[in-house]
Amino acid sequence: MVIAPAASASIGMAAGISVTVGYGQVSSWLNKWDDLKQDQGGVEDAFSAEGIDNRIIRHRLLRFFEDCWHLVDWVKEDEELPDINEEVETEALDDDAMRVCRAVALVSKHHTLRTTARTPEREKAYVKDVTFSSGRPSARV
Repeated sequence: MVIAPAASASIGMAAGISVTVGYGQVSSWLNKWDDLKQDQGGVEDAFSAEGIDNRIIRHRLLRFFEDCWHLVDWVKEDEELPDINEEVETEALDDDAMRVCRAVALVSKHHTLRTTARTPEREKAYVKDVTFSSGRPSARV
């Protein structure tokens, strides 16, 4: 598989198969939206699976929360959306669910969020636990 790159590096070769990953034009926010839909499906699959490891559920939840917050950045930086670029982060920070997504995403990277003008309180949010009752998983954030 070869992706037409502006710059590329070979990342592996096994059994005569070469894989090259390149970086070209920046993608549209729709690519991150597609990632988010895939994450949602992964979470739904994990919660409906029998006997799934709770670490898998935790990982899928983290990925979902991270991509929810990253979508804000993708929309904010997309040059095709100049009318909403500046507003999207403000709107997201005014939404309780998106603040949880932000906190989980940033704490998974930085451990603890520092206070800022927009977020004057130290925030710490994470997937606290995944438990099973009657064979069904439940998660607390």
